[in-house]
Amino acid sequence: MNVHAILIGIEQYDCRADGIDLDLDGPASDAVRFAGWMLQRGVPPENLHCFVNALDLPARQTELRAFPHGAEVQFQPPTRDRVEDFFDNTLPSLPGGILYLHWGGHGVMRDGVERHLFYANIRKGAALTFNLEHRLAQLRKRDQFSDQHIFIDACANYVELTQFPGLAPTQLVNAGRVQFVTQHVLCAAASGEKAKNDPVRRTGLFSGVLLEEFD
Repeated sequence: MNVHAILIGIEQYDCRADGIDLDLDGPASDAVRFAGWMLQRGVPPENLHCFVNALDLPARQTELRAFPHGAEVQFQPPTRDRVEDFFDNTLPSLPGGILYLHWGGHGVMRDGVERHLFYANIRKGAALTFNLEHRLAQLRKRDQFSDQHIFIDACANYVELTQFPGLAPTQLVNAGRVQFVTQHVLCAAASGEKAKNDPVRRTGLFSGVLLEEFD
């Protein structure tokens, strides 16, 4: 069965220029570990779509090269333009099979029902986010991926209690014709909760446990 994985790990955020320090030490390492796990099980490197920035990028690239074919895996910047172009234009053209999505970084909950995940280029005046619920609905209508596994290692605290109370309007996506797929979604935090990060081990606690279970 063909496998594709979207691995997103964001450790640095542009809002530091606004005096808001959201940097994390862990999501990029988790993305590397997930990529390594898949490479060891025969997933081709070209099927790993990694959107990663890291506090120590050379170290994470060195870690990835330690895995079979790891040097062939490329990191792309986890900015809104890059990620949304992938979902809107690249993903629909991929051959079908099993799809994995792992996202590590910051997130919030809006109106108690919408999870918004922060892109790396989020700023105080431009709250650029990935609307998880809208994208999950889009993925459920992608007929080439009948088996989908989504893992979100991000907070879900209420946006009104953060420094980004006004999120950018979400552009609704054209999901196309309806299809029925199996979609499994696991999140590190329930509505109103915060996810936990372990900077000593450089991992989200949720992602660390998840990888142990995978092994």
